[in-house]
Amino acid sequence: MQQNNIEKKIGETLAFFDLFSCPLTAQELYDYAWGGSKEINYLLWCQTLDTFVKKSTHIVCDNGYYMFSDNVCGVVMRQNRVWWVKQKIAIAKKGVKVLRTIPFVRAVFLCNILEKTADKESDIDVCIVAKKNRIWIVRFWAMVLLHICRLRAHGKYTKDRVCLSFYCTEDAFDFSTMRNCAPDIYLAYWVRTLVPLYDPDDCYKKIQDSNTWIAPFIGVGQIKVSNPATVCILGRAGSLFHKFFLCAWAGHYGDIIDGWAKNIQKNRIKKIFSQPEEGACRDVRISDSLLKLHHNDRRALFQRKWAMRCKNLWREAGV
Repeated sequence: MQQNNIEKKIGETLAFFDLFSCPLTAQELYDYAWGGSKEINYLLWCQTLDTFVKKSTHIVCDNGYYMFSDNVCGVVMRQNRVWWVKQKIAIAKKGVKVLRTIPFVRAVFLCNILEKTADKESDIDVCIVAKKNRIWIVRFWAMVLLHICRLRAHGKYTKDRVCLSFYCTEDAFDFSTMRNCAPDIYLAYWVRTLVPLYDPDDCYKKIQDSNTWIAPFIGVGQIKVSNPATVCILGRAGSLFHKFFLCAWAGHYGDIIDGWAKNIQKNRIKKIFSQPEEGACRDVRISDSLLKLHHNDRRALFQRKWAMRCKNLWREAGV
């Protein structure tokens, strides 16, 4: 019975990462296991994995990587991805050095499972955490400063640029309201694989603690969060600039500035969205605590493809 349970976890996990041509090692399969692997002994996991591969025509192992048999090119893709990700993280760190100077920025994370899903032409998605009631100030300056530095993704300039499409405030870490399907496997992995680049207040832990709805699916403490040389705290000049505006815009005057920034940006946001691409849908959420500006949200598509992959796999296994 336990063997069938482990095989189910292995198959469902591989089915998800196969969508991005990302084969996994046995250890990664264990760490990222859909349904959690905390209660399963790792040796038993590996033994079951080897048995499962031998009897399955859908899953193969190549040089220590496990994948679906119709996507063996994923090994090459993953090897190439190492270089793409390294380059993109270096660019992201440049952007974060700018973003951290903005008053009321609490944290910046790499997101969208960059290390597992990036391709050569992709942009660099980040999640920006802002102080409560200051999200519009943060977005305004983030766009202006990264645009000046030629780091902001916009128009045809997206490759290796920072995508500023997700913001939340420090009191809005529960992302369960963003689920658009059950169980929304992509969102669950999105939350669990956030990578801190700038996080002096440990917002990462607060986000994980606020999203306990994920625990039954992935489990708490399984995925080891990589931290690509976290950007250091502000220097003296940046700190002085930061502290000045934190004080100047802390009270009622700051509320006025945030309202002014909100009025400017809300009108502009309404004009920037084009028709979603095939297979995607528009998911725009605008509030004073959450800004999700995705006009090509593919979570529902990923969910359907993942479910179909699993169905085909279990049909072969007679489940």
